[in-house]
Amino acid sequence: YGDTGNPLSVTDATLGWQRGRHGLSAGGQMWWERVRDVYAGYGRDIRQTFRNTGLFVQDEWRVNRRVVLLG
Repeated sequence: YGDTGNPLSVTDATLGWQRGRHGLSAGGQMWWERVRDVYAGYGRDIRQTFRNTGLFVQDEWRVNRRVVLLG
């Protein structure tokens, strides 16, 4: 009837640093997906690409032995 393809690629990275009472983390993730759906018998030819990117920064502050704040 037709041919369908749906490859998905994902990459991410995270870095961390420790400075005194602060633990800093930063990173990101990116994914992309290609959709190809061809059904010549029905006259359908769908070709789309989806992308998503996310970034973050986090600070972990150790106030004392019992209290840790994340921000």
